[in-house]
Amino acid sequence: MAILPEALKDVKALTFDVFGTVVDWRSTVHGELSKRARNKIASASFSTLPEPLQSHFGGISDADWGRFGQEWRESYGKFTQTFVPGETEWKDIDTHHYHSLKILLQDWDVAGVYTDEEVKSLSLIWHYLKPWDDSALGIQRLGTRYVTATLSNGNRSLLEDLNAHGSLGFRRIISTADFGAYKVRKALGVEVGGFCATPIHHGACIRAVGTYDGAAIFCDSDAVTHTHACPHAHG
Repeated sequence: MAILPEALKDVKALTFDVFGTVVDWRSTVHGELSKRARNKIASASFSTLPEPLQSHFGGISDADWGRFGQEWRESYGKFTQTFVPGETEWKDIDTHHYHSLKILLQDWDVAGVYTDEEVKSLSLIWHYLKPWDDSALGIQRLGTRYVTATLSNGNRSLLEDLNAHGSLGFRRIISTADFGAYKVRKALGVEVGGFCATPIHHGACIRAVGTYDGAAIFCDSDAVTHTHACPHAHG
């Protein structure tokens, strides 16, 4: 394993941003949206819908579903960034994904194509996002030396499912729901030694927390390699 800088010798635990950093939300969500649309069009129930709704829904292309997924993700960013602890009514990420999906279906004029049960099922695709190719191996290897943990806005059940589905190997699950807040609110501020936030890919960027003045460890599948000042992130 690579030699760590002196300032990081006392690090005992690594916490990871998850969405987009450890898992590839875009391809998974896009793929599932397209697959569900094809399955719905092929179903017997689709022919019972009003003809204009059938025509409009059937005209949504694969590229359109990619844009739909992007809008869904952007709604998550707006939700977490505008949430104010103690003022905004608490809503976990699963609930947000369900509510925002219903709103998007209305905005795209396809509300009523899916049953409410189907909408709820689709909203849970975020529990089964595909990891990046090197994520699981990298986290597993780091876990032989450090306590590895999520530090994510995802609710606990979501993170537990991602960990199991992707065989990520996180030794601990930490959700911002445990604190009743979302990153990067000051309400999450803690002073803990031996603790550093960790993006898993070169070029990924999140705000590190702990005692290292905003330094984040960059990792590959072999080892911790270097540090980098990192200004922001959420996920």
